[in-house]
Amino acid sequence: MNIELCRAEEVAGALGIKLDTLYRYARKGRIRGMKMGKAWRFLQADIHDFLRQHEYRVKPAQYADPVEIKPTLLPDILRRPALESEGQAAITCGGAGASYADLNRASNLLADSLLSHGVVPGDRVLILLSNSLEFIAGCFAVWKAGAIVVAEDPSIRDENLCPVLQDCAPQALLVDRDIAERLDVRRHGLENLRVVYVKDQTFTLSALEGVRVESLDAALENKSSPTLLRFNSASPDDVATITYRRGSAGCAEGVMNTHENWLAGAAFTGEYHGLTKQDILLLPLPLHRSLAMRQMLAYVMAGARIILARDLNQAVKLLKNQRPSALALRPDGVKLLLDKFAPALQKLAGSLRHVVIEIGRAHV
Repeated sequence: MNIELCRAEEVAGALGIKLDTLYRYARKGRIRGMKMGKAWRFLQADIHDFLRQHEYRVKPAQYADPVEIKPTLLPDILRRPALESEGQAAITCGGAGASYADLNRASNLLADSLLSHGVVPGDRVLILLSNSLEFIAGCFAVWKAGAIVVAEDPSIRDENLCPVLQDCAPQALLVDRDIAERLDVRRHGLENLRVVYVKDQTFTLSALEGVRVESLDAALENKSSPTLLRFNSASPDDVATITYRRGSAGCAEGVMNTHENWLAGAAFTGEYHGLTKQDILLLPLPLHRSLAMRQMLAYVMAGARIILARDLNQAVKLLKNQRPSALALRPDGVKLLLDKFAPALQKLAGSLRHVVIEIGRAHV
């Protein structure tokens, strides 16, 4: 099974004690822990035992769970909703749905697979998938492996994809079959590639000798996969994503964001909109866009529901039955809704609380 270790800084913050005090408790055996080099790591069970034995309580009143730990890495935001949403569909796309517990398990399995293929912290993993459960599970798997997500539009043209490949030199790919077939005819930019995960099915890449090709679906569902007991040494200021835009002379310019950047943005979004578990986000905006990613993370952090739509037409069909509390759209999508579906929007007045609009690289 997977083992999640908490860093000393997280545990000290959750218990409301100084870091030096926690180290002293650990050295004296008052709280069990593991010393890995110069760093201490603690299991959730160690913290539970400490609380029971010493009748210690977390000082901040807002913590309902005495061992709830403030997220410092992106995978941390899955802990609480995964425990509370067993069996309840939290993320849906088309006819498929998954609870946060399902998402947590699937991303653990894919993270194990990435590690088994030699992906190490700091490696780049290129994701070329449309809005889907696999996209979200893939992101969390990459972060759990300590690697960096590079998400791109699956319909990206070859002339725009080539500079991205050359700059980021990915060690792994998560792609649809048509993307894999396009990449099979090229090699430049894929010299460091170790493994390709193909959605729906797998096949041999003749042009990429020595590169493993795996079924993405199988990697997310393989419950018999052995867990690699490796401990993530990532820190909040490690890079979590690289987002590319076209620069001058056709060069790709990458914008890096850390775990801390994304968590701060998601937390601000959640607080600004007052998100709760009862909120529902309808998201036709492509997840590879920064605004969509931020909205997705904010709703995961709140344990709320997310409905993924592959395009605006599908989103319009979902509006009436799902009655979302929020939409994330491009300006042309807003115009289309106002011009052609104003009556449908008026019927949502009792549930729709806000619409987030992407304007260029900014949003309102």
